[in-house]
Formats: sequence, C-alpha cells, structure tokens
Amino acid sequence: MTKQVYEDLRRQILHGDLPDGAKLTSEPESCGTYNVSRTTVREAYSMLQQEGIVEVRRGSGRYIVPGASTIMKGSANLIRSMRGYLKVRGHQPQVEILAAVTRPAEPEKSSFFHQDGDVHEVQRAYVDGNDLLTYAINLLNPSDVPDWQAVDWHTSMREIADRHGRSVRNSVVDVSAANLPPEIQERFATDPTQPWLRTSGPSYDQRGRPLWWSYEYTRGDVRTVRIVNRESLNPE
Repeated sequence: MTKQVYEDLRRQILHGDLPDGAKLTSEPESCGTYNVSRTTVREAYSMLQQEGIVEVRRGSGRYIVPGASTIMKGSANLIRSMRGYLKVRGHQPQVEILAAVTRPAEPEKSSFFHQDGDVHEVQRAYVDGNDLLTYAINLLNPSDVPDWQAVDWHTSMREIADRHGRSVRNSVVDVSAANLPPEIQERFATDPTQPWLRTSGPSYDQRGRPLWWSYEYTRGDVRTVRIVNRESLNPE
C-alpha cells in the first residue's frame, strides 16, 4: 500500500493537482483518505522527501518544493567517487581531515535525522600538493556511527557507509555558486575571486534511511555540472 499512496501523491504533484508550495495533508488525514495505517502514510511521505520533491518544515509540516514537477522530469546524477573523479581530471588528490567534532544539531538537521540531539561534523578537503580542490562538511547521526572516533575519515563516505552495512542509493542535491568560508580561504591561501560550486543536501541508504547531510565546495575549474534540457514527448 505504501507504493500506491506514494504513486498517487506523486501523480498529483506531477500534474499540478498539488501545486508548488502546497502543504501536504497531515498523516491522520491521509490515513482516512487512503484507508491505510499511519506508518504507511509516513513511509510514502518519506519516499517523496527522498526524491527531493517534498520538504519538511520543522513545526509546520510537509510541503511541495518549488519546481517539484521539473525535478521529477529530470535529474543529475552526482553520486560518484570524488577521488575517482579528480583522478580522471588529471589530479593527484590527497585527503586532509580539517575537523571531526560533535555539536548540537540545527532544527533542519534534527528533522532530517529524526532526533533533537547532537550531530557529528566531519570537515574534509581534497588537495593536490598545495592546491585546494574540494572542501566538504558532512553531518552524521551519532547513533549511525557509534565508533566514529575510530573511523578513518580519510576513507570515502561511501566506503564508510558500506562498512556499517549501509549503501548510498540516492541523494537530493542543490547546486549553487558560492564563496569558500573565510577561515578555509585563509587556511589554504586561496584566491578570494576564485569561483566555487557548492552542492548541498541529504543522502539516503538502501532502505530510505538518512545517511548524512553534506555541503561540498568544488573549485570552479575542477568540476562542471551539465544540464541537459529536452522537449517533453508528453506535454503534460
């Protein structure tokens, strides 16, 4: 039944019956509409959230994200090994661990991880000699990485997830132009006029459970995101 509820809601979003910015009905209301359990509704809503077309606003509810129907008609696959990508581009990447700390979770991250406590924050950089190629902040739920102090964070996030019995299956990524944080500019003596590409958003495992939330800055001459626009064969 979860898939049926998910597909019906997805169809309504795609066809505009649930427009951008609209608030999804509460779980109890949807239980009555579809005559299913609350768990079924929650799982269907979670699938929409994983697809990036529904967002949770803490204390307010779930909403259709702007441009949701466009997101559903095309996607960019950014799930790949950064180390491998950099090597293909001719770099000799090395990982530097800049920080591995525990701190209070922000409201948005508390909602994502379904807990109000702390998060683990790991800051990493890929460098080639003295050149900074990428800088990333990864936020994780402490309960997902109980041995986090013993983890070798030089290893890729994908490999770390695999070692804990979880694999990356999908992510929701926002792409934007950005400046490096001032402290990172100073640490690596980067050109303040150098453009950077920032990708940010959550990743999920094979069961749809939250894995981590990441913010990754890649130097503008290192990574390019190609967007392919095609005319729809079905105007609807």
